[in-house]
Amino acid sequence: MKWLKKLIKFIVAGLILLFVVILILQKFGNITHRISFSGLGTLPDKFKLYHLRPTSDGKLLVGGAIPSGDNSRDPSIFFQNGDELTQIFSPQIVSWSPPENGYGWIAAIGNKDDIIVAALKSYKSSGGVEGRDYEIYVSTDLGKSWSNRGKLPAVLHSAKNELSLIEIIVHDQNTFWLVGLNILGKTNDGAKSWKSFPIPFNKTTLSSNLIIENGDQLLYSGEGLAQSSDSAKSWKVISENKIEASDGTYYLSSNKDQSETRLEKLINGKLELISTIEESLLVESISHLGMKVFFTASVIGTGSVVGEAELRIYISIDGGKTFKNKMIHGIGLNGDNITTSSGEIWRVRQNRTIYRATIPSK
Repeated sequence: MKWLKKLIKFIVAGLILLFVVILILQKFGNITHRISFSGLGTLPDKFKLYHLRPTSDGKLLVGGAIPSGDNSRDPSIFFQNGDELTQIFSPQIVSWSPPENGYGWIAAIGNKDDIIVAALKSYKSSGGVEGRDYEIYVSTDLGKSWSNRGKLPAVLHSAKNELSLIEIIVHDQNTFWLVGLNILGKTNDGAKSWKSFPIPFNKTTLSSNLIIENGDQLLYSGEGLAQSSDSAKSWKVISENKIEASDGTYYLSSNKDQSETRLEKLINGKLELISTIEESLLVESISHLGMKVFFTASVIGTGSVVGEAELRIYISIDGGKTFKNKMIHGIGLNGDNITTSSGEIWRVRQNRTIYRATIPSK
């Protein structure tokens, strides 16, 4: 009978262990299972999207242009607030006219609270000579009214006399930063005057990002990660690995052949490796909410045709040590535009419909 009792104890212990494992797997798996996108507003037909900007309170700013005739475009910004999609910027709203033989579009948007700063990029061609300008528009009431703050000065132009603007970071209604092609600019007087600063690396990438920790503390990521404690006058390089995406706490980088992706966390001024994902990824954006870390990426080599790839959400519930992924139906790379914010994932599909998914809190 002793052997029978031992067998029963062994079976019970095994069942308890199996039950615990199932609970863990269900808790992890349900997070990705419960992520579903809800369709919200639909942008105008043939809308050309250039910039997605989630707000801190669960809304979305979408910048781009609407074709309006032969080789003409109307720079436009739409505001997704709940189920309501509203156009808050257009040539008619701000009384803007395109240059002769030219057109314009919204190249970048920055925001903080009710403040929105938009960069309108205009293109003109005359006598075989091409030119591009940026005009800065500012709203302090979430797009209900706008003021034109003028054009960016030559000090913010690259050696080719063209600024490729990547990002606008708003500190307050008078102080904003611009991240551009090999240039970093700042205004302290609402765009009346500008000052340029050196970037900490040899070049800027499309994933370059500037994060303001406070008025003087800055983090710049792109070809690497650098920190400044004196408003960009000098930089301390933390890492020389190319940063694909960051949210100021977590950083995703890849090796040269993009065969693996590294997740690192900034702790006491140093990047510490959390985990490695051995896949070839083109990371779109990353965010975190407590111990949940999530990022979106196109998976290279998985698309059915050239130029396409699977679009996936990678989610961790243990601070980035392990990830589970879920394919988003659709295509990545040039097919969809997607970005993340704290607890939310925003996506604009090829049909120009805006979708939102919320990461479950439990």
